[in-house]
Amino acid sequence: NDGKLAILDFGLMTEVTENQRYGMIEAIAHLLNRDYSEIGQDFINLDFIPEGTDTKPIVPALTTVFDVALAGGGAKSINFQELAADLAQITFDYPFSIPPYFALVIRAISVLEGIALVGNPNFAIIDEAYVDQSNDYEQGSHRFEHAIPTTNTLCLG
Repeated sequence: NDGKLAILDFGLMTEVTENQRYGMIEAIAHLLNRDYSEIGQDFINLDFIPEGTDTKPIVPALTTVFDVALAGGGAKSINFQELAADLAQITFDYPFSIPPYFALVIRAISVLEGIALVGNPNFAIIDEAYVDQSNDYEQGSHRFEHAIPTTNTLCLG
């Protein structure tokens, strides 16, 4: 009766480790602030790029993809399906692969965002993800505290 809808679909399930969760927070903070110098290491941490790979040649390609994704409205205008397609293209040119857990996360986000946009054309999944980051993660974590001040600066600016 409170107007909330919950959809449970156990057809696509994956486990996201603590390292991957914190890695996503760090990557989102770096991307939103266009701190691309850190993105190579973020993608190693998230298992997109093999450990020990020189990321210097990959970072410019990722920078281009994310500049396009963030253009015209910033993070609120990101189309996650287009972003996933652009990242998939990078896999042909560099030692870069989209890990199975992340493919499922992106698919779930795309579906949920599509449903939400039907009810609210101004819905922005990144706003919801930000609330999750700032409220639900353990405040004592060094990785959390390192990533979040950058994000808070973005929100206050």
